[in-house]
Amino acid sequence: KVEQTSTPGVINIQFLAAAGKTYTIEYTDTLGSGVWSKLADVPPAGATGMVSVMDFTTRLRRYYRIATPGSSP
Repeated sequence: KVEQTSTPGVINIQFLAAAGKTYTIEYTDTLGSGVWSKLADVPPAGATGMVSVMDFTTRLRRYYRIATPGSSP
């Protein structure tokens, strides 16, 4: 789920993360460009549950994707 918060320029990205899995959240401002930038790495959690990641941006349109396994440290 991606939603604008009550604070302008703050986007909240939420997803269900499986226990023991790492994730990388990436974004692009131009869908179809093939260029994705890393927003955040999410480390493995001990239990399955919801994870929230904030994006602070002034862009009016942004696309996100979540990949697993996440990036290596």
